[in-house]
Amino acid sequence: MMASSLNLELHIRHDRDHSFLLDMQLRTPQHQATTEDLALGVKLVLNPEQLPSADTTAPATVGRALSDIVFLDRKVLAGWMRAKTLSQEQAAPLRVHLHLDPQHEPLHRLPWELLQDPPGIRRHLSERKRTLLTLPARRSNRPTGSAVSRADLR
Repeated sequence: MMASSLNLELHIRHDRDHSFLLDMQLRTPQHQATTEDLALGVKLVLNPEQLPSADTTAPATVGRALSDIVFLDRKVLAGWMRAKTLSQEQAAPLRVHLHLDPQHEPLHRLPWELLQDPPGIRRHLSERKRTLLTLPARRSNRPTGSAVSRADLR
């Protein structure tokens, strides 16, 4: 039987210009109703236009650049390490839920699926066996209500 998962929530909201605020919270299986604040109001300096493009740059390079921005603050890095350690100790999957500011479109266009585990071996979070990465749905320029053709699905 698989243990209940730990839920790590990353909320990124636009502050001003290229400044964003990150909140990191953890819910463990025993205390789902209680949220542990790991990092609140951490400033991220992120200019989506200056990040390397996943279209022209190796995905690992793009993921590393994005990860270096997100995990730069020691509170965020310590929070990530705490969540990862608890996941290992409890043999429980770690569900990472990424919540992006709905009012800031450039933030949604970034390749968050390339986010990497910061310490040690650099590999995408989505490649870790016990880590489940949940991303917001990508926005589309397609008008609402239009059907998606089978050819458009990947």
